[in-house]
Amino acid sequence: MSPVRTGVLRVPGAGLHYALRGSGPPLLILPGGGGDADCANPLTETLAADFTVLTYDRRGQTRTTVDDPVAQKGIRQHAADVHSLLTGLGLTDAMVFGSSTGAVIGLDLVRQHPDLIRRFIAHEPPLLSLLATEDREAVRGVVGQVDRLHREGGWQAVFRRMGQVLDVPLTDHTDHTAEVAWTPPTQRTSANLDFFLTNDFPATWQYQPDNQAWAELRASAPLITPAVSAHGLTRETLLARSTRALADLLGTATVELPGGHDGYRTHPYSFATALRKVLAG
Repeated sequence: MSPVRTGVLRVPGAGLHYALRGSGPPLLILPGGGGDADCANPLTETLAADFTVLTYDRRGQTRTTVDDPVAQKGIRQHAADVHSLLTGLGLTDAMVFGSSTGAVIGLDLVRQHPDLIRRFIAHEPPLLSLLATEDREAVRGVVGQVDRLHREGGWQAVFRRMGQVLDVPLTDHTDHTAEVAWTPPTQRTSANLDFFLTNDFPATWQYQPDNQAWAELRASAPLITPAVSAHGLTRETLLARSTRALADLLGTATVELPGGHDGYRTHPYSFATALRKVLAG
């Protein structure tokens, strides 16, 4: 197991908790949901044999401190934090893997700083503006229910309802083909999930690039590889449709990665093998 080097990098308005593993070309992992620096340890430990793997706690998560807890924390702020993290640690020309909300953060990072990124894998990004009207309305209906569902049933209730709309299971323990055992949330990770649902979940769906932003992303299309899960290929999921729409807009093809929407956590070893191949391509 590669030793973990942790630290806190001061950026405007926050102190970002980060973790580094391994050595080699820099690879940043941006997880989805309430995922933090430790949420994909089996994946990052496997990849650390070939890469310097960087993970971090997003602004608002438990080990990252913020000067103003009520300040706006949206996708563009997270992308700015990632830029500060990469440049502050001297990890330029980085490869980036982002899943779900992490993929949306990564897209905004590539849009603003394409010179910083060597390759970006966008795994099932939820992009409301690229969905058909029926899908958009279904998502808006859930987003409008989040506060009530969260208040009445916690993050589990929100994930159950969102999983129905997305047609994907959003709880790790439901995947019986998983390569690693499901670990119940701790106090820290539960707090991260709660923050995600009250902040980053709505912010993800509210992120809608304007025409100039899409033009900037199209200009960076050679850097971007949209990826769908094996689950998303065998079933017509909303997130697969979002990913294919992104690929069409960029004029590129999608690649397949193992498992479901959370495959980087449930199938870390086969996922690492597939991710290495994509990054080498």
